[in-house]
Amino acid sequence: MKKLLCAVLAMLLLAGCASRVPPLNDIEESAEPTATDSRPAADDPQQEPTEAPGSGTDATPVPTDDAARDAESTGEPETDQTPAPQTPDATAPAAPTVTPAPPSAQPQPASAEADIGFKSYDDIAVALDAIKLSSSLYEYSGFRGGFASFAVNDEAEMVQAEEMPAATAVGGGVKADAEWSGTNVQVAGVDEGDIVKTDGTNIYILKGSTLEIYRAAGSNTLRLSRTELDVPASSDNYLKTDNGWTSEGYYSNAREMFLYGNTLAVVYGTEEYSEKYDESEGKYSYSNNQRTEVLYYDLSVPEAPLLKSKTGQDGYYCSGRMYGGVLYIVTSYGVYDWVYDDPGSFVPSIYRSGTPELIAVDSIIMLPDSDESRYLVVSSSDAAEGNMISCEAVLGAGSAQMYMNENCICLASSEWVNEELSVYTESVYTVKNYFSGYRTSLVRIGLEQDGSITTEANGKVDGRIIGQFAMDEKDGFFRIVTTNEPYRYTTYTDDEYGFVNYKYPEERSPSSSGLYILDKNMETVGSLTGLGENETVYSVRFAGDTAYFVTYRQTDPLFAVDVSDPYEPKLMSALKIPGFSEYLHPYGDGLLLGLGMGSDDPEQTWQDRVKLSMFDVSDPYDVSELSVLLLDAYYTPALSDHHAILVDSEKNIIGFATDTGYEVYKYTDSGFVRQTVIDLGGYTWNTRSLYIGDSLYIITENKMLIVYMGSWWISREIALM
Repeated sequence: MKKLLCAVLAMLLLAGCASRVPPLNDIEESAEPTATDSRPAADDPQQEPTEAPGSGTDATPVPTDDAARDAESTGEPETDQTPAPQTPDATAPAAPTVTPAPPSAQPQPASAEADIGFKSYDDIAVALDAIKLSSSLYEYSGFRGGFASFAVNDEAEMVQAEEMPAATAVGGGVKADAEWSGTNVQVAGVDEGDIVKTDGTNIYILKGSTLEIYRAAGSNTLRLSRTELDVPASSDNYLKTDNGWTSEGYYSNAREMFLYGNTLAVVYGTEEYSEKYDESEGKYSYSNNQRTEVLYYDLSVPEAPLLKSKTGQDGYYCSGRMYGGVLYIVTSYGVYDWVYDDPGSFVPSIYRSGTPELIAVDSIIMLPDSDESRYLVVSSSDAAEGNMISCEAVLGAGSAQMYMNENCICLASSEWVNEELSVYTESVYTVKNYFSGYRTSLVRIGLEQDGSITTEANGKVDGRIIGQFAMDEKDGFFRIVTTNEPYRYTTYTDDEYGFVNYKYPEERSPSSSGLYILDKNMETVGSLTGLGENETVYSVRFAGDTAYFVTYRQTDPLFAVDVSDPYEPKLMSALKIPGFSEYLHPYGDGLLLGLGMGSDDPEQTWQDRVKLSMFDVSDPYDVSELSVLLLDAYYTPALSDHHAILVDSEKNIIGFATDTGYEVYKYTDSGFVRQTVIDLGGYTWNTRSLYIGDSLYIITENKMLIVYMGSWWISREIALM
């Protein structure tokens, strides 16, 4: 079916559709730790970097073992004889060797595999028709609006991987003159949305469709206002008809908010659905429309917030960022049924003051070789004025994880693929070898000084990402860590009798992790693969020219990789300890904090207690664990939401909620020291904390606790309405 899709898209290209962006790259899977080097030749400074082994226009993954290559050349079915990777030494392993690509994996010449630009909305409809024919997704037709079909939890990890210019207004962890803590963010200076915000003077709490504002003053804290947001109420109506029934409903929910100067931007999502069933015809239909909107409130008078504008865009909310007074919103919009002469049924819209406006054709591109009928919609808006600046849409990408710094936005969408490797005849059978596994599609969005955005490039790598912290960008090079879980099988088809037999390998290929580095064109220039055999990536943290990531099956290898040379990343160390860390955070010079799960029994596979670890990373070639503490707690929301933890090495405070309450620790030469445990009275999922001056504010679903940090006693408790 993909051949049909490619043929239709080729017709579009011949008809004049513009190629706007460089081609995708497919990265070869590797069964053992392997480094690839695609730097330009030293004697030709003008030469473009060559592609990494396995890259090129052919989307088919190339088997790396000899048996697999023999199968393709001789017609014999492949067997799974992948050699096991070498276990890295726990102190200073030898750097992986640079391995040339096998003959069958040599880079192919670039062709029409670039992003496809459209000349008309009719061209988009033709492309969607081709996707419909190539995708079994349409067995479940009828949905619109972009629900998140692939969702991975961001690993709970707050880092300050890059030094960013200070924002012109508070937010994103940037501190004002008074001592206070902002939202835990991945990149300093780039704000992330959350349900609690502060500017060092006031505290803003988003609770359902209500905004509460408090003047922070320790035990004298005062509620300034409580505002019902301009969000439509949810409804659900069921009606019995003569021939069946109908059900219609509307849901809305506030997601998070961003603070910029005297403007508070509240992001909320809406979903409108309709179900109908006709008993006489046995026909069932369902439609679903989702939209993301942003409400901009003027906080000049915090006692009476004033709604000044509203913007929106089609699709399910993926993520957002605020930088330099510009708010960037990413949504996923799905198209599963459309009318040819109605572009509004298959093209996403943006909304200014509630008025829909189709995204312009020249702002829509399509990823090549994709059978996704979904768009990623990316917009930028002036936060102070609440006006949308620009919008781009990418067809062929699903729900995405978002990374952003001052240079670019990078979006990653992981999906399971099933691809045909080879076809040959054996006796009366048509034999086909298949590859199955995760692939991650990447899109790079450029940021202009005026706040506008432009889709610059795309690429893809093998494996799936765990969340936003698996991505990083520095000096024009994009770095990403994935878990690769390859799977191969073979089918034998008897065309005369019309039956198919399946043959599966006796042992599945081991999972492993890989680090890939891509240039501005999103072409892979270096990689290190085959790490952590039979393990899954649990957390990642990039710190300058070092990448730290944790994989886990029963022990917790903490890998340290030198990424200073993007063309040749090098493994420096791999420390193995029981349990795992799901959250990594720098804690002063040469220290790395880990929060995860562990057990009293190092041989026990099930990890049932929250664990704090402190690593000495002053020498990345000899990483060691200085201290470990198993808590009398079995759960913390900080493992799945990095906004749920407060870490400040200067104030020596580590605070987060667990099933036992809100726990506060400090770190000394003797290890972790518990400062206090505060009973929260039950549910702790959406607990947030921040400090202003010498007061710690703990915000739960139904109350705010104000704690004096000198003695850790509760100075006041305020019920949230």
